[in-house]
Amino acid sequence: MKTTSLRKQTLRVWRHDSTTRVRWAVYAIVVATSLNALALQDLAFSSNRTGRNQIFTVRIDPLTGIVSGTPTQLTFGGAGSQETRSPSWSGSAFRLLFQFGASGVRGIHVIGETGGIDTRLTTFTGDERDPSWHPHGRFFVYSRLVSGTYDIWVHDTKGTYANVADDTDAELFAASGQELRPAWSPDGNTVAFAISGGSVGSDSEIAVLAVAVNTTAGTVTVSGPAQLLTMNLDEDTDPAWAPDSQSLAYTSLKNGNRDIYRMSSTQGELDAGTNIRLTQNPADDRNPSWSPDGQLVAFASERDGNREIYVTSADLGEAQGSVIQRVTNDAGTDDDPEFRPTPMYPVIFVPGIAATALHTGGSLDPNAPADFLSKLNWPYAVANAWDIFLPDVTTLQFGENGLPANQDSQNVSAAGLMDLPSEDFWDLIRYLEIKGYQRGRNLFILPYDWRYPVTQNAQELQNLIDTVTQDAPRAQLICHSMGGLLGKEVLRSSTTADKVECMIMLGTPHLGAPAAFQALRYGYNFGTDTINPYRAKRASHNMPGVYDLLPSAAYIQAESYLIADMDGDGIWDIVHDPATVLAFLQSWIEVINPLDPSDPNPRDRMNSLELIRSDQFHAALDSWTKPAKVRVYMLMGFNQATPYLYAETPPMNGIVGAIAYFTMRGDSTVTMTSGDHIANQTDAMYWVDMSSNLVTGINHGGYGSYAPVQVQVLQLLNGNEAPVPGPVIYIDRTQLPIEGCTQTRTFSPVMLDFVDLMGRHVGRDAQGIPEIQIPGAAFVSLGSGESVDNVAIPEGVVGEFVITPKVAGGSYTLAHSQVNSRNEVVSTIVFESVPFLGGEKFYLGQDQDGELTPLRRDADGDGIGDVDVPPSLVDVSPSIVIGRSGFRYNRATRRYIQKIALRNIGISEIEGPLSVLLDNLSAGCTADNIVGVSVYTEPPGTPYVAVDIGDDNALRAGETVTIDLSFSVTLGSGVAFRPRVMAGSGTR
Repeated sequence: MKTTSLRKQTLRVWRHDSTTRVRWAVYAIVVATSLNALALQDLAFSSNRTGRNQIFTVRIDPLTGIVSGTPTQLTFGGAGSQETRSPSWSGSAFRLLFQFGASGVRGIHVIGETGGIDTRLTTFTGDERDPSWHPHGRFFVYSRLVSGTYDIWVHDTKGTYANVADDTDAELFAASGQELRPAWSPDGNTVAFAISGGSVGSDSEIAVLAVAVNTTAGTVTVSGPAQLLTMNLDEDTDPAWAPDSQSLAYTSLKNGNRDIYRMSSTQGELDAGTNIRLTQNPADDRNPSWSPDGQLVAFASERDGNREIYVTSADLGEAQGSVIQRVTNDAGTDDDPEFRPTPMYPVIFVPGIAATALHTGGSLDPNAPADFLSKLNWPYAVANAWDIFLPDVTTLQFGENGLPANQDSQNVSAAGLMDLPSEDFWDLIRYLEIKGYQRGRNLFILPYDWRYPVTQNAQELQNLIDTVTQDAPRAQLICHSMGGLLGKEVLRSSTTADKVECMIMLGTPHLGAPAAFQALRYGYNFGTDTINPYRAKRASHNMPGVYDLLPSAAYIQAESYLIADMDGDGIWDIVHDPATVLAFLQSWIEVINPLDPSDPNPRDRMNSLELIRSDQFHAALDSWTKPAKVRVYMLMGFNQATPYLYAETPPMNGIVGAIAYFTMRGDSTVTMTSGDHIANQTDAMYWVDMSSNLVTGINHGGYGSYAPVQVQVLQLLNGNEAPVPGPVIYIDRTQLPIEGCTQTRTFSPVMLDFVDLMGRHVGRDAQGIPEIQIPGAAFVSLGSGESVDNVAIPEGVVGEFVITPKVAGGSYTLAHSQVNSRNEVVSTIVFESVPFLGGEKFYLGQDQDGELTPLRRDADGDGIGDVDVPPSLVDVSPSIVIGRSGFRYNRATRRYIQKIALRNIGISEIEGPLSVLLDNLSAGCTADNIVGVSVYTEPPGTPYVAVDIGDDNALRAGETVTIDLSFSVTLGSGVAFRPRVMAGSGTR
């Protein structure tokens, strides 16, 4: 059978654009092309087909309006003349309001989406009818008969539908006539209703009333006068809102019989462009209802001799050819159609530490510039810009007992997400709103005072879960960073786990984060540039929440180290036993920071009580087990430099010594080890490339502004576990792009070994067998008899290369290159023809950035390099600014010409010879003036050109030289390359 679509097929593309960043993404562009392309939609209605009016639901195909299956009866009560009518779905679509009783003594009841317990919500002994739910689910409006006229009242359920003892009712609007059929707009700001009598006249008209709703305070107030939208001499009634709150459908007698019309919700029937007659039939059509996507309007009609439910297009009138599709077909009377909104589990976003703004009731400083700022402790109480006004952070500080230190710090409360440019999770909130979620209705944010322990804040999350699941069977959680620890903590309760459908964690430090140690020891700005890190340190010194983020014993066991204590003897003492680390932290004296000498407590130790408590907290949470009924997902970023090891020299005169920290791959705050710990307790683990060419600047705090993450989160909420297509999100860790590394190659018969700070070895063992003890490292021997060794070391590993001759005498050549995560060579240094004077060894140190200490010869055999060996070739690109002109085409020679300018921006001269390597030169392109290709410089075979730097063979500081490059290009090719500058007399 051929069916006709009632709805337009549309193509929607999402674009994200903000004032602080511009990121574009186009994902999952879907066009409905078949009858099965979209989910079936539920339609509630009342019917007397069983002998008295009850509520039924039926499912229809949204493209055709054709019924799928048979209607389901939800209500069964009543006797005598009692009826059940006027269904109204809650905003979450999991509960249904309706009126029940005999005429004159009706009340408002609620029932679940599939029936079940029928609860009366109002207790008035008179008549109540026509309920309509506010989209957030706490309030509803209805018409109440008082002193002979119906007025509009509002009912507050307090969000607890099973407990009606504390519910309240209040009159919202009353005029001299009758006010019936109130309908709350989907945006919650307006109530439409039918009004008759008094100054309006005997025929009813459609009016709208602006209202202000405060779900926190539990108030609904009128915020403007009522406005008439219709002003004809015939009956207008049954207002029904479009999903966008911009239009109303209604029933009117204006053309002699009841038909369905639509009009603007602000201009009414006076706006001819929006005032459309949707039905045109001699029989009565009444009681319209708009589908959730705004494409269809359902209504009751007697056009086939008996009142049934029909649907039609919301855009075209019946006179213009709109198809009218019959939905019900029964000998009884069917009426009061009510489309069910798209069911959405309520989503709770749980932010991480420091993402919630903290307020206090009192002024921090009598000279503060504005009351708002005086009451906003975090982040402005520690902001550089406001130091002149807010010289301390006493209102945030805790005492050594882990409790607020004074009255002001006790009065601090959480106010919501920080509204700063760096608070990227507003982007995720806005994205979900674009996709149909509404804050307060099915999208909630948990602000919490992150100074307190995770276990205490988890109670706040549990309370919110209990609240939002009053109107829905289960909730969904999106947890960032520390928020994931709160989520795991509440899910340890089986009762709470039964109320959670899924939990999505973003960058959660399951085993803690070294950044928390940095915050307590040195100061940390929590990823927000406006925050003074040293004042943040003072503020967090006794905060339990910060201690809960310290790396746990399981982290130290897995990662092997956290702290290096350089005590001045030239040896790095690595503290890597969990018990030793705990004792070390307890005994480590806090010292004055030279950048913040006003620190009032320069000699405090770390809080021993909090160290022990947080250690016990992690001992319980690190072995967390996923509840069987909860879908759990983890998204972890990689390819951002993330601190994992801290070191400092001994303090001198009370001033902290030199501080260094070393990095590995992660999301800039959480290491992959800490994020990956949850992998075997998830339904799926996702890896997010934060160095992708699609975007820049994404790190731990930026998950929410990353378009692929936004799409992945929405897919997971909807039950789709497939990774978002593209080069950003991976579901298999083994498929992650290569991390940055250093590659060291030898070109002579030597043994090449690498030993890191922990003593882990890459090279050959005592028996000559290749040995790789550092994860991610590589060792390859090449050449005749495996005489040439090559070693690759992952980014951020600190240690030392050892070069040992395999034969006496002769010389060796060694090239060391840094390679980024896109496998591009960043720099190269070459030591060519280094002579062996005897059996001595050579030592070459590498820091966390892949930078080298000088190559040193161990001349006396004591195991310490003591004679520097200068390199023969050095990559000097960091000291050179390279300017490039556009291309000129020489028609006579058929060559493309480009001028290159090299300027020395360093403080010392660069000794030549100088040459420019043309990395990644386009295929089909040849440079005419090259003098050779690289042999030792990575990648080998790269063409290079010479640079004339004058008779002094030096490029002085501030000096600029230019060269002309000439290229021949085959048809269809272009010219592209990445210039790199090498200095020295050695072979390129």
